[in-house]
Amino acid sequence: MVNACNSLGKAVSKYGVYYIFGNDYLHNYGGNPYYSTEEFINELRRNNVNILKDETVMVGDKFYITGRDRMLRFMIKKVQKNCLQH
Repeated sequence: MVNACNSLGKAVSKYGVYYIFGNDYLHNYGGNPYYSTEEFINELRRNNVNILKDETVMVGDKFYITGRDRMLRFMIKKVQKNCLQH
């Protein structure tokens, strides 16, 4: 994870480097990631990677990038289920 974040931070980009969470950022294939979300975010920040989480930014007055919180869909489903039960 540290090496991956370091590599992202070294990417050469006119507009900066951005990270958007997906469904595999915690290496959940085996069910037990070897690093926490907080550790991952801190490592990205140490490498000057912009993290987008439930936000949209305009990049270089040219285009937008939007990041969503992957956990949002699970929270919405849980709230919907609770509402239907009551």
